[in-house]
Amino acid sequence: MSLIVDNYGCLIQLERGSIGKDAQFDGGDSICWTGHHKYYSEIAVEDLHNYMPFTYYFRRFGKTFGYVRHPSIGRESSHYYKHPWAANMSHEQLIGLILYLHKFPSFKETMRIFVHLMCWGFLFSHNTVKNNDTELKFKWPDVLFLDFYSVYLRLFGWFTYPITSIIDVWLVVLVLWFNAFKKDEHVITFGAKIISCRALKPTLFSWLAFKILNKEKFLKLNYRYWCGFRKQSTMYELTKKRIYKLMGDK
Repeated sequence: MSLIVDNYGCLIQLERGSIGKDAQFDGGDSICWTGHHKYYSEIAVEDLHNYMPFTYYFRRFGKTFGYVRHPSIGRESSHYYKHPWAANMSHEQLIGLILYLHKFPSFKETMRIFVHLMCWGFLFSHNTVKNNDTELKFKWPDVLFLDFYSVYLRLFGWFTYPITSIIDVWLVVLVLWFNAFKKDEHVITFGAKIISCRALKPTLFSWLAFKILNKEKFLKLNYRYWCGFRKQSTMYELTKKRIYKLMGDK
């Protein structure tokens, strides 16, 4: 089940044994993967209104415009934003979207996220529907911690720097936990937070978090994530290149 790039330039993963025009996408992470790819790539082309995942339903299903997972023909086709209280985007997918907006800023889309966060009291993401259910069933969404807002608030420029200069201390805590305890390969969202906060309007705490990050361990786990069954060595190389660039070793 390796990842493939579809006709719209998005990283997707076909479900096992799924082929042909009625193929089902395991698309929950498409917006996450694509956002990472656009952020890390130095030659990425802006495509917000052409084939970014959250415009898919507008183009292909004629649904109301909104943020969506990568569309499938079938059980995921109704999982999209009808309004700020019903959605199916997790914390990880929101980070992918925010990374994209860091690369290609859009005040409209930044404020759209703000409104959705406000409707949940700035405490939760929007994955209120159980993934891949044939019936839409409510689930409690992901809790958003300070590290999420360290990445998101940077979309507002230097205006929010006094806030990020304080809340970035949580990045240091996360790195200390990662260095001591993290063993599985699901590290791409964690890594994106540390890398983007170090690269974009860095603070003392974001600089320190990147400085003490066990980069050898991170790259090893990152390799396992991208180069295992996903077979996306390009993403691993892009991440490694960004790490070395921030270290001053180009």
